[in-house]
Amino acid sequence: MILRRHHLFSVLGAAALMAATTGAPAATHAATPPPIIQQSNAGPQLDSAQKAKADARRAKMQADLQALNTSPLTPAQKQAKFLKLKTAYEADMLAILTPSQRKVFLAARAKAQADDAKKRAIFQTRMIESQKIGKQINDSMTADQKKQLLTIKNDTGAQAKKIYDDKTSAPEAKKAQMDALEKGYEGKVMAIMTPAQQKLFQKLQVIQAEQIKLANGAR
Repeated sequence: MILRRHHLFSVLGAAALMAATTGAPAATHAATPPPIIQQSNAGPQLDSAQKAKADARRAKMQADLQALNTSPLTPAQKQAKFLKLKTAYEADMLAILTPSQRKVFLAARAKAQADDAKKRAIFQTRMIESQKIGKQINDSMTADQKKQLLTIKNDTGAQAKKIYDDKTSAPEAKKAQMDALEKGYEGKVMAIMTPAQQKLFQKLQVIQAEQIKLANGAR
């Protein structure tokens, strides 16, 4: 994520801005497989032989996914093959466990899935709220405000692309630059808004910050 609240751009009328500036197309599927079995207090504890088998199967799944991502198949064909790979992977990983370990794992996974479902439901609610507020802001803006906003977004997008394309700066330095760019963007947007619009914009920021936390926590 280039800007923590990059979706503010889209809410205010520039849906493709960050996609255009990052130049990074979304992958069809994750480059790495879901862990399925993890060494943690919540999941089953594997012995060395089980761990070796799990690591080998995970490596095979990763190779399968990478091959799938670069294959000439259509999106529908890729999706169908991905589901087959995922089903086989999960079955093989579960087969590594003893009956008692499998029971522990399935219980932990069921709880995690239930927690994620709750987070997704809240996320959807917040998304609807943010869309409504974004529309309120957009509908209330004058033609001059929209023109100024477009200039701000274009300038910020160009600066973001410059930072992203910089191959010499350290990741920490680039993150600091992006943070400063985001803060500057928000300040410029606030400066062209009326007090009523500013209140809506601030409310939008709070909701979208919560969306980010929910999205990160649910993955």
